[in-house]
Amino acid sequence: MEKDDRHIVTMRVSELQEAIRSSVEEKLREFITEQKSEDKKNDTTLIPRKKVAKMFQVSTVSLDKWRRKGLLPDPIKQGRKIYYLRSEIERMIIERKQHYYGK
Repeated sequence: MEKDDRHIVTMRVSELQEAIRSSVEEKLREFITEQKSEDKKNDTTLIPRKKVAKMFQVSTVSLDKWRRKGLLPDPIKQGRKIYYLRSEIERMIIERKQHYYGK
């Protein structure tokens, strides 16, 4: 026969609210910690030039023109390949969005 671990618990509404609040706060802290960890990983993630062009739906030629005009962050060159830091591209997008849309 299986053991039944269910119990009937009596508690005040305020105690239940506190239990729920502390549980939600704990889960939020865990989520925020995970997000911060993920953000740190993204700071050093390199995106190839072709992928950045695809993100903006432009050709790599247009991307090179933007780079020469100073519209893109400085690239990182490894051999003959050009990469961009994900964090810098994301920051650039946010800054431009705030500038143009005031958000």
